[in-house]
Amino acid sequence: MLSRYALHSTLSDLLKTYSVITDQSEYKGARYNIGQGMMIPVIIAGKARDVTFVQAKWEGVAGAPPASTLAGLQQHEPQAFKLLSRNRCVIPMNGFFEWKVLSDSLKLPFYFRTLQRDMFGVAGLYSMLEDEGGKRHYACTTLEVSSNELLEPLSATMPAILDDSDIEQWLNPLQSDVAVVEKLLKPCKTNSMASFRVDNTVNSTEAEGDELIKPVV
Repeated sequence: MLSRYALHSTLSDLLKTYSVITDQSEYKGARYNIGQGMMIPVIIAGKARDVTFVQAKWEGVAGAPPASTLAGLQQHEPQAFKLLSRNRCVIPMNGFFEWKVLSDSLKLPFYFRTLQRDMFGVAGLYSMLEDEGGKRHYACTTLEVSSNELLEPLSATMPAILDDSDIEQWLNPLQSDVAVVEKLLKPCKTNSMASFRVDNTVNSTEAEGDELIKPVV
């Protein structure tokens, strides 16, 4: 299950790739060890369906965990599942981490990326909240699907990586047919991804820097 990822693309690349109209993200640049509970850049439909870049806390929505399958939401968090009809988002990434667990004390990190796309979008759900002062903030959950053959040895699930051609439909709030958008969630093809072992430094949530996504040789 997704717990850590990297996003190092430039702001201009992010805005261009996702045809962002309104930028409210306060994007601070490259990060190589983004974890659950942190503020992350997220793409939403926004007002009048203007594609909007915002900051959201990766903490889950409506009682759901930060990462979940649709089946898990439907069974355990029906309020979160209802967000599928209108509050969908895209979480941009350059790659993500998964671990091979050898023992309680020995976990080997691997980095996964797509071959044809330097950056890809993971499907998610978001909610918009207001604090006591009326300030608006967002929270989000990343969605998971069954792992492909590359991920399966390490995890039963993997991030729901969207095809570039499906992102517009995923974000469209006028598309409220759950059956239609569910079909957009599928494992990324094994032959379109690559993975490699990275240094154990990434095991620390405090670690940061591009050395975290370099292959161990």
